[in-house]
Amino acid sequence: MKRSSLALVAVTLLAVVGSSPYSHGQSQNQAPRPAHSRADETLDMWNEIGNKLIAIAQDFPEDKYDFRLQKAQRSFAQNLLHVAGVDYDLMRSVSRSKFGPEFAKNPHNPSRDVYKTKADVVKLIQQAVADGAGLIQQQGEAGLDKTTKFAFGNRLVHNSYIWMFVIEHSGITPCEEVSDYEKRLCSFVHRRHSSFSLLGARQTCGSNCSKPSLFRNKGTSTK
Repeated sequence: MKRSSLALVAVTLLAVVGSSPYSHGQSQNQAPRPAHSRADETLDMWNEIGNKLIAIAQDFPEDKYDFRLQKAQRSFAQNLLHVAGVDYDLMRSVSRSKFGPEFAKNPHNPSRDVYKTKADVVKLIQQAVADGAGLIQQQGEAGLDKTTKFAFGNRLVHNSYIWMFVIEHSGITPCEEVSDYEKRLCSFVHRRHSSFSLLGARQTCGSNCSKPSLFRNKGTSTK
């Protein structure tokens, strides 16, 4: 019995030593991985935000896509379409070509009459994310250094600035101008897929982001 007890103590000590802060510190003290190229970093950010946007579009209930609190506000679906419209407008600026689908008279707000179903809206968002990723890869580092007339304001900016603008815009737009009930849904979807960014979570869902119990006020399950 004594030998088995000593053996157990020895195994325990080895386990403790193996998981000591010193052993973790060794891995932390290793040299950091080399930085990716700016094009690769931009692509990573674009895909991260884009994939979360797709997930939110897929998760949001279709029967809530068109609800709006007031007539002057965009619905959730219209906000998604607005993201795609702005994405393509800025991609056209960066590519200096007729890039992506045409959105008739209002390029920043594709018509809900054209994109009638949830599947139509999701497909457009997926297409925008894929096209943006392809454009970043195609232009590479040299493309980020080029200057282009910015769509919002009469000024020239580097393409890298345009990509950062459109990534942030995609992260904070989808839940704007919707009802408190829809913001609770947005909050839940944000928590399932993680927030687009700290800024995005605060601006789109406000104080509701940290209050999952608000779902229960409307009898809405978060499961």
